[in-house]
Amino acid sequence: MDEIKEEEQHCWICHVEYEKDDNIVAWGKCEEWFHRHCVGITAEPKAAYWYCSTCVKEQKKSERESVGDD
Repeated sequence: MDEIKEEEQHCWICHVEYEKDDNIVAWGKCEEWFHRHCVGITAEPKAAYWYCSTCVKEQKKSERESVGDD
């Protein structure tokens, strides 16, 4: 697991501080930390980066806009 920054010591959903051994995940794009159970993940993500639904929607919107620029 990546180093957790001092100012990021709580889950961004439940706002509860997490401990060293908690099952947490960081979003690959916005880099905020969450308890896995707070975002509906039951196991360690297999991908190198995990993206929240908000980041996925923003990425798809950005891709559609860039295709329209051609």
